[in-house]
Amino acid sequence: MGVYFSMNVKVKENLNYKEILSRIKRLLGWWKERDLTLMGKVHLIKTYALSKLNYVSSLIVVPQWIFSEVEQITFDFLWRGKDRIKRKIMYQDYAHGGLKMTNFRLFVKTQRVMWLKRLLYGEKNAGWKLYFEYCFRSVGGRLVFMCDFESSILKVVAPPFYLEVLKAWQDMEKCRNFESELINPVIFNNRNIRIRDKMFFYRDLYDIGICQLSDILENGHVKPLANFQSIGIKSDGLLKIHDIISAIPTYWKDVEAIDKFKKVDLINFDIVISIFEQKHNFQGIKSRKIYEHFVKELQDTYSLQIRDGHSNFDFTEKEMGEIFCRPRSSTLIWKCREFQFMLLHAVVYTKEKLLQFGFVADNLCSFCQQEPETYLHLFWRCDKVKHIWQFIIEYFDIEELKNIDWKEIHLGISGNTDRSKCINSLIILLKYTIFKSRAENKLPGRDKICKIILEFIDEEKNLALKVGRLHLHLRKWEQIQFEPV
Repeated sequence: MGVYFSMNVKVKENLNYKEILSRIKRLLGWWKERDLTLMGKVHLIKTYALSKLNYVSSLIVVPQWIFSEVEQITFDFLWRGKDRIKRKIMYQDYAHGGLKMTNFRLFVKTQRVMWLKRLLYGEKNAGWKLYFEYCFRSVGGRLVFMCDFESSILKVVAPPFYLEVLKAWQDMEKCRNFESELINPVIFNNRNIRIRDKMFFYRDLYDIGICQLSDILENGHVKPLANFQSIGIKSDGLLKIHDIISAIPTYWKDVEAIDKFKKVDLINFDIVISIFEQKHNFQGIKSRKIYEHFVKELQDTYSLQIRDGHSNFDFTEKEMGEIFCRPRSSTLIWKCREFQFMLLHAVVYTKEKLLQFGFVADNLCSFCQQEPETYLHLFWRCDKVKHIWQFIIEYFDIEELKNIDWKEIHLGISGNTDRSKCINSLIILLKYTIFKSRAENKLPGRDKICKIILEFIDEEKNLALKVGRLHLHLRKWEQIQFEPV
């Protein structure tokens, strides 16, 4: 099957992972010298590199050193050196400032959650499921996944792979307990019901039907002794029930608390989870949704900002999403999309930054040699650059740019019309042209700029033909007219 097993953990890890890592390193080494865009590299990593690990990682434990090695290899290939943008941001979707880079650690965690689906549903007597029940017999087998457990204090001895499944389910707590006001009524493996500060599971009580709070409480009071005796509970069982009752939080015993107990299906394991504020039946959930949930949780660990090297712009989440998606909706040319993406993250380095790295002798503008080469000066305030913007505005009669300010130059203009897309394409292209012209310390003339724009439109047309978007391309560029210079 392509997976090696050994009693020696180190040997097993080397046999299963070292050769795959070597192949990934060779593959990325071949492509490293190619002039690929960031998005091209991300696509290559996802399709040809990390895919080599999918099968083996779905069947056996992935050691921590593999996660670290994979992350180091892939991001070194992506940036060819030190990271310019936080990795947690790169994992996000386009609207959240990322490029959908695969987080291998979260990908494996998603695999574990999908294994839980196989465990809970379908054929119940499959050999591997019976083995799981045996390993987790001390916590009730599959019952544990219906409990409000805390994996860090759950006492169970089982293969590491199964423990990873348990931990992955624990990490989906926000999805499972989306109705925070409701109480999980399962007594066993409940973090809120502990005896001698430990969660517990009593097989004898479970086998005779004592599992939920409603099995021992009625109308806010403990059920009569005769009720327990009638179902065969002996003195030792009654002592356990006494301990359980003492451990139940006082407010759970209130007669009104019964309305706060959520329904738990211990027969068919019918579980409802909430992802992105939408309810899903766990049995039918797709792995993509689970993975996206884990990736989105990373957003709580950092603050995303749009910068220009000196200023941080204040936007709502919706506005920020529109700004980050603007380059993608405006043009098909990846080099321009990537350039604007990096500008928004302030990782396009001008001489101001290069001087700090010791790569240049001064920080003065490459064109006027008068002011520090900041984004604001290079793309907007430099007198020589202003002439180019003025030419473009007059040549194409772009009314929207006549009173434009730096913020719109940096971010583009808002809107999703064909005209706004056309104007944003020109803004990004012109900034890209200005930046590339720094190598010669000279800006292109008017004829050259017109030629660059025509070549850009032609290149985009060829791409539009390939992806079936020619009609959108033509409609966009109908918004401007070329006249002889």
